[in-house]
Amino acid sequence: NLDGPSKIIFEALDDLVCDVAKMYHLQHKIDITPQLQHMWKETFHAWMMESLWSRTSNLPSMDKYLEVGMISIGAHILVLHATSLGCQTLPSEMLGPINGQYENITKLLMATTRLLNDIQSYQKEREVGKMNYTLLHFNENPRGQIEDSIDFVKEILGDKKKEFLENVLMDGFNDMPRTMKLLHLSCLNVFHMFFNSCNLFDTNAAILEDIMRAIYIPLIDQEEQTTPILKPLPTILPPQEKKKIEIAKVNA
Repeated sequence: NLDGPSKIIFEALDDLVCDVAKMYHLQHKIDITPQLQHMWKETFHAWMMESLWSRTSNLPSMDKYLEVGMISIGAHILVLHATSLGCQTLPSEMLGPINGQYENITKLLMATTRLLNDIQSYQKEREVGKMNYTLLHFNENPRGQIEDSIDFVKEILGDKKKEFLENVLMDGFNDMPRTMKLLHLSCLNVFHMFFNSCNLFDTNAAILEDIMRAIYIPLIDQEEQTTPILKPLPTILPPQEKKKIEIAKVNA
């Protein structure tokens, strides 16, 4: 009985879950629809809980906030959806059983990305009345400074990142396929790119600047460069060799 934006959102999400489950079933002959549905259900529940906290001004404990916040950040959805499509050999249990217990490496990714966000976004979230791990620590320690709360969260973040990297790079911590571990690491790197930029990605100028940096940065400052760099003349190749090079480029 949904209508309007709610109906559109639900149908798009249902299509996504069905598509991912279908592709996984074609590879492994296993239906992971219940796992995917549970993953999204608990994420929506976390968003609703955070919304309730904001509307009622009820402050949760720091432990309760992190329990909900590490789900609401959505990192597990990103990495586990990608993993289900990218790993040839993957036990369905690693996608998260119905009781919500994820692999330790996944839980560490969820907590780490939440803390990365909360270190950088506390000012904006304080203005809109949202909960934040840094702000909760500051409220519980009113005699301190906000910088003390940031340092406190950074220390927890450092410990969790160390444990996370041990799980990714060292043997003996879990039975997760290496491809899945590296996807977890790539996901953390993406969050680092955003939140280590002081959350400046709210502006178009900052986004464009970082995109340009990712694509090309000259090693020599243009103002310091006094002599022009001469580009070599193009090599004239016979048609057969030119065709081979073009085919190689396409293959690459």
